[in-house]
Amino acid sequence: MPTFIVGFARSGTTLCQRLVAERFALPTVPETHYFECLPEHLPEGDRLTRRQAQGLLSSLSPYLPLKHAEREALLPARGTPVRALFMSLLEALLPATAASAQALQDGQWLEKTPGHVWHMERILRLFPKARFIAMVRSPFTALASRRELAEPGKGWGETWRPIEDYARDWAWTQQHIWQFAQAHPEALLMVRLEDLSLQPELELARIGAFLHCAPRRSRRLGQSRLLMPFETWKRGALGEVDPAVAQRQGRSGLSPFERWRLSQILAPQLAALGYTEEAPEPPLDELHRQLLASVDWFLPQLPAAPQEGAALPPPAPAS
Repeated sequence: MPTFIVGFARSGTTLCQRLVAERFALPTVPETHYFECLPEHLPEGDRLTRRQAQGLLSSLSPYLPLKHAEREALLPARGTPVRALFMSLLEALLPATAASAQALQDGQWLEKTPGHVWHMERILRLFPKARFIAMVRSPFTALASRRELAEPGKGWGETWRPIEDYARDWAWTQQHIWQFAQAHPEALLMVRLEDLSLQPELELARIGAFLHCAPRRSRRLGQSRLLMPFETWKRGALGEVDPAVAQRQGRSGLSPFERWRLSQILAPQLAALGYTEEAPEPPLDELHRQLLASVDWFLPQLPAAPQEGAALPPPAPAS
């Protein structure tokens, strides 16, 4: 069954991809962003015209290590199904080996694009046997990591946004994961980065049971060569499994005020996911409190915490 790793950006999807690919010998590729860009060229439907396919591949070109001639070779003579073009893309990205060809034929491959979290229903329609691993990370560290990308010369060149805006995005991503898990409980597994980094063997065993995959690589984590080199700019994901990932605050970090705001406005979601970290209230004068009251218009736009029965990750064992 094909496996898709999704989640809020900066939540450990690359680390999960690396470990799962190694442990279960699943061939994998760089982030394709395929279903993320697809709505721009085909809002609905499952078949692309040649012109639509050409536009889609052009939109994907910044993300993929394919030359212009290689992209042109993927274009159909006339039209093509969405699934067929995606499979052709995977074939072009994977090493040209008999093992890769067999993996594609058997549907035993791994793709990771965090933004595909918003397109899981469409993916599942095209790949009914697909399985999704949804990575979750505490917003205290996930949003600190996102903040680093707003620093000049780093990451995506993301513009600065208030912490409340990031919190809203994080909360809606978790809500979307929970809703999909309730609709398709057999198709999605939630994994917390904190658990994967602190107890990788236990989490990989849980992932293996979910994917019905037996371990194929028994060497110690971090010592075996990757099946497919990807995203080498993310040095941390290519090194040894580091327990410090769970406590990482981000090089730039969040201010005490921002951490307190997150603990207040995301309290239901934090509790539902088993995050117990508290942030003390910083000193606030009356003017600051009035300003906060005036900008909290966004609160009604935050989703509720998951209802009882949602497919949440099991609580981490006591250390």
